[in-house]
Amino acid sequence: MKSNILTYFILPAIVLTVTGCSDRNIDDDPSELDSPPVYVQADIRHNSQSRAYQPEGEVVDGTYNLTFPTTTTDVYNVGEVNFGISAENPQIGYVTLPGDLPLKWLSVGGGSTPTLYLDNIPRNLDGATSSTTVTFAAGSNSNPYIAAPFDSIGGSNDLLWGAKMFQRNAGTLRFDLQHAMARVRLIITVDNTNGEIDLTGATVKITKLNQTPLSFDRIEGTFNLNTDDMSAYSDLVFITPDDDTRDWIHQYSLPDDKNVYQSPDFVLPPQDILQDENRPQLIITLANGVQYSGILPSAMLIGDGVHDEPSYPVAFSFLSQYVLTIRTVVTDEPPTLTFMPVYVMKWVDKGSFDEEAHQSGIYTAQEFYKMIEYYNNGNTFQLDRYGKQKEVNNNKVWYFDFWHGVTLDYDRIKGKMKVNDKAGPFVFSFNNFTISVKYDDTEDGTKAVNSTELYSIVTGNSN
Repeated sequence: MKSNILTYFILPAIVLTVTGCSDRNIDDDPSELDSPPVYVQADIRHNSQSRAYQPEGEVVDGTYNLTFPTTTTDVYNVGEVNFGISAENPQIGYVTLPGDLPLKWLSVGGGSTPTLYLDNIPRNLDGATSSTTVTFAAGSNSNPYIAAPFDSIGGSNDLLWGAKMFQRNAGTLRFDLQHAMARVRLIITVDNTNGEIDLTGATVKITKLNQTPLSFDRIEGTFNLNTDDMSAYSDLVFITPDDDTRDWIHQYSLPDDKNVYQSPDFVLPPQDILQDENRPQLIITLANGVQYSGILPSAMLIGDGVHDEPSYPVAFSFLSQYVLTIRTVVTDEPPTLTFMPVYVMKWVDKGSFDEEAHQSGIYTAQEFYKMIEYYNNGNTFQLDRYGKQKEVNNNKVWYFDFWHGVTLDYDRIKGKMKVNDKAGPFVFSFNNFTISVKYDDTEDGTKAVNSTELYSIVTGNSN
């Protein structure tokens, strides 16, 4: 079954005619009359940000901000770009500063190739009118960029930002704006083969996320988070029966007694996740109180712009400009929550995807030892948690994936996974992670191995 899970349109070029003012009246310096004005063109390869948050076409209403260096060293000014001023040309945006004077190249510093910045931060936020650092006041009502369901209608929590170096006196400046927030969705597949699980009325959350940024840097295009105080981390609820905006947006059935549930898209400040005992968990609590949980994976697959599906493994984090799809499989017997590969794609149209993916693989040594047990018992149902079967020369071969560096105890794996007919042949895929084998407790007793060497050890074909 195919489902279109991310569809956006590429907007036509958005033309902004930028005017503004300097700190002095142009009548005081007649030479400024001959200085060319600054013109800007911004390409937004996704939904645009305006008061109407139009899905396509030119921006004809709304406000942006243009940050530019002044002729004073290391000093910047912020202009307000207003659209819809002209009834005949509403797509023309005008930059205004106190005095309503046009911004001309003579008033722009930064040398022969200055860098300018464009964003859509609302003007009523603290620091938004004049500072390159926008400090958000405490409280969710005054900070639109806290973790929350993505506002696809009004675009109120989609911060767009762009920066580019231009040749002085250039006729037209073109910005490529990008999303400053991270975007994430959950897709949960329920396997009812050995017991029915109903996610209607469930509560789904990810624990210990940093949800409230302190400020935004217009020059760097980054958020500042409080990472020193654990009180800054809290649970982000994706699904709850108490809030209509946090309910399943898609629910459908697949063959083999499987049901798929998809959450709304959320945005949150980009961040690395906490490690060790504080690492975030995905927790699903059913209406009857039964709970499933799992620690977020250590790796995710990122699109490289070449392959149809993401294939490049990176450390798990919430990245700006990207949409993360976190997918899991939940089973009743045994009661487990297993992560499938986490996909992260550019926040643009990527078409349709197959919702029924394969299991992610191996993250810890304990998972590897458990996989050996399932393999020897011929329990192919549980082996799906560690890899996938592929057709190779008319034979089904298991590909067991590692998605984290792992150190294995030689005595626990030597000859413990001999090929058998119940489960079939297998190979290992390391996905650029380092897998080591501990032979003894000496300083040189732990050595990295390749996939062929590990195969020889577990099948008993090595010394």
